[in-house]
Amino acid sequence: MADKKMYKVVYERAGCIGAAACAAVYPKRWVMADSDGKADLVDSTPQEDQDGFFEFSFTEDELEDFITSAQVCPVTVIHVFDPDGTKLV
Repeated sequence: MADKKMYKVVYERAGCIGAAACAAVYPKRWVMADSDGKADLVDSTPQEDQDGFFEFSFTEDELEDFITSAQVCPVTVIHVFDPDGTKLV
C-alpha cells in the first residue's frame, strides 16, 4: 500500500476576527475559543519559526473541507498547501 500524500493547513491565529465561518463549514477541525472568540484549529501544532501560526497535516480525505474553510474566511488567515508545498488557497 502506498503512503498517502500529506497536505498542510497553516493558520494565522493572530489575524482571526472570530467570524466563525470556518467553524460553520468544518466543525470537526475548527472550534471557537471561549477565551477570546477566535477560531482554534483542532489538533494543530504551533509553528516553531512563526509566532501565532499553527499548522496541521492531513490527507486528501479532508482537502475539500480545508479548502472550503480557507475560502470562507473573510480575513484569509487559513492557507492550504499541497504535498509539494504549493499554496492552493
